[in-house]
Amino acid sequence: MSFVIIRSSYGTGSIDSKFEENYNMAKAAGLKVGVYHYSYALSVSEALREAKFVCGLIKGKQLDMPVWFDMEDADGYKSKNGVNIYSDKNLINEMCSAFIKYMKSQGLKCGIYASKSVLISVINRSEFGCYFWNAQWGSTDSIKDTMWQYTATGSIAGCGDFDLDVCYKDFEESENEDMTQEKFNEMMDNYLSGLKSKSPADWSKDSREWAEKNGLISGDENGNKQYENFVTREQLVVFLKRLFDKVS
Repeated sequence: MSFVIIRSSYGTGSIDSKFEENYNMAKAAGLKVGVYHYSYALSVSEALREAKFVCGLIKGKQLDMPVWFDMEDADGYKSKNGVNIYSDKNLINEMCSAFIKYMKSQGLKCGIYASKSVLISVINRSEFGCYFWNAQWGSTDSIKDTMWQYTATGSIAGCGDFDLDVCYKDFEESENEDMTQEKFNEMMDNYLSGLKSKSPADWSKDSREWAEKNGLISGDENGNKQYENFVTREQLVVFLKRLFDKVS
């Protein structure tokens, strides 16, 4: 045994009661540590809240392996609330995307955990640029991406039954990979996406309200003002023209 993936949390605010103990004991035992969050999200906004919750929870922790987004519906919560993993594919992918993009914006290694059938028929794996962890019990891994969970009844002496997994990737080695233009572009895209989701500061409230009231800022097609994002030259000249017209 060289690593462990510990459940950190579930839903929008529930911490696993054994998380701190498991984390500390795993570190003391010299194991590499990653975490997984069991999602109860029913919307993109809930998935994003879960991502922010997890980031706050693991702040200061030394993780050697990714943060995993577990999109199972093992207890039927999603289906009871009108979300079916297999028929609501777009929603499932959008929720996964919100979680993954936020994790990446925080500089965290991250991935999606799901069964083989979900990873093959639901998740658009080519669109995420993250790791995938396949739960496929037996002797075959049909995905062969990053991790493979091959049993739910693995025995560890003195500890009872566990899910057991194989990890194909050396994350310490991957951290030292040479930076390429493609990797840099992806990193910047993730960083900018994270900025868009940030809320503006309280100290700018009066100025923001004035600018919106006077038509200097109208937001994008969805009404998002993106106050924490960078301003392009194109946006700047639009602001200046609106101001000039207003003064004139």
